[in-house]
Amino acid sequence: MLPPSLVNFQDYQSRYLACLNLLPNFKELSRVIEEFLKKIVANGAMYIRLRPQTLPLIIKDGFLKNAVETSTSASLGGAKSRMESTEFLFNCDTSKLSACDYPTFGYLSTDNSTVNLYATYEMAYQYGEVAIKLKKANLLQRTTMTIGTSLDFMSFAYLVPTLLSDPKATCIVGLSNRFQTGGQYAPYGLGSLENYLYLAAKIKEGTINENNFFRISELLGYDNPLFKYVELQFHGRVSINDFEEIDIMDPLDKKTNDQLNALKIPVVKAEL
Repeated sequence: MLPPSLVNFQDYQSRYLACLNLLPNFKELSRVIEEFLKKIVANGAMYIRLRPQTLPLIIKDGFLKNAVETSTSASLGGAKSRMESTEFLFNCDTSKLSACDYPTFGYLSTDNSTVNLYATYEMAYQYGEVAIKLKKANLLQRTTMTIGTSLDFMSFAYLVPTLLSDPKATCIVGLSNRFQTGGQYAPYGLGSLENYLYLAAKIKEGTINENNFFRISELLGYDNPLFKYVELQFHGRVSINDFEEIDIMDPLDKKTNDQLNALKIPVVKAEL
């Protein structure tokens, strides 16, 4: 059974893809991009960053709460921005969604936990110092992805995410997702088809690949800040049973550490 946030998604993505296919050379570009997406999904790992003081609450509840449930968000606009973006990204009727139906957000990065902590350290200030590495097999079928954050520059109005289980090149800022094929282009930078041209060129020349994609901000973001990181949207509950390990730079308090040990969730401290 599909999570409520994905009930309308596949038809929505198909219609958006039909619009993109009207752009010159999009089909050729999408083949390059989609092969890259498949490789990074296969090679990468799923993470959520949070502050260490949040862990006791998660242990108590047994699952993560999304921004709408907590009425907070690390992003500008708070929970309201997540509600608005969910409607655009997944064609949801938000009047039919309960708070628990909204996605939880994370990111795709290298499978090497220590490298991930240091490579994504700039996320610590906004999202938290702890990285939860998630069990990919548990979540693959109900996780979607965008190349870049879905909120910056109102990106959520100019792309449609893709399922990790079937990557499509709809997940890059391009046309308005309200299916207007003329005039309404990306709100920042290189514009509509140019974002696809730019990414496909960087893939072909080897600047970005399945081994370094987690450094996308460093590799591409200086030219185009739309390419910030690979964002993941988890649909349905993310429970502690979905935690593969907890990755830290600084030790957790003893009580939290003992609780995680009792749950058989490894706590891994990064070592240089």
